[in-house]
Amino acid sequence: MSQRIILSKTDVARLRSIISEQSRSAIRDLDHLAALGEEIDHAKIVDPQALPEDAVTLNSIVRVMDTQTRATEEYTLVSPSQADVTSRRLSVTAPLGVALLGFREGDEVIWEMPGGERRLKVLQVVQPPPDGTVVFLPPAA
Repeated sequence: MSQRIILSKTDVARLRSIISEQSRSAIRDLDHLAALGEEIDHAKIVDPQALPEDAVTLNSIVRVMDTQTRATEEYTLVSPSQADVTSRRLSVTAPLGVALLGFREGDEVIWEMPGGERRLKVLQVVQPPPDGTVVFLPPAA
């Protein structure tokens, strides 16, 4: 990992719980869970109030752009039980979820895919409000 990500103590506790739960039941995802654990081990961990608002966290919405195709995509990073591809809710244990976690607006994320490397630029991050209201990003310009 070339760039150090930033995570809140709250998210780290939730992520470690997810890894523990998933390790018992998701045998096929053990590599992804191990990668998530490595990300956590190398992250800068801060108190929730010290976490920058533009950091990709659990339940944040992130807009990314493929640096080669210039195509943009929007995802909400969620726990595995909340994941739903049709609603663009991306599991934090999925390879792309692991890749995006902890990065900030303006960062370039390298995502290893079976067909090779893909580079994504984080364009925008929106944190959900404390009351749980659903937030949508405005359309990309």
